[in-house]
Amino acid sequence: MAANGEEALQKIMAGQPDLLVLDVLMPRVDGREVLRQLRQSGNWIPIILLTQVGEASERAMALEEGADDYLNKPFDPHELVARIRAVLRRAARASRTFGSDAPGKWKIDT
Repeated sequence: MAANGEEALQKIMAGQPDLLVLDVLMPRVDGREVLRQLRQSGNWIPIILLTQVGEASERAMALEEGADDYLNKPFDPHELVARIRAVLRRAARASRTFGSDAPGKWKIDT
């Protein structure tokens, strides 16, 4: 767990977690900027974004930038757990399909 976006980036660089759940409104470096920095560096760790902003354009932009899922607050914790499991299942399938470097190092070009 990280208290802010800077700390999150440091922890990610120190050890690759299986998945990130980022709040869009994190202090210092927001969740979308953490997402952008990771994707620009070629890190494709699965990411779920949380936010209170419910606009469709905001969700679409985050997904286009590389988020794997997006959940609006307030949410049911059971739904978050279900989404985490779904994203991890997709990542595991990608790992089997694309090799052991996935999901952290593969990218799908569109």
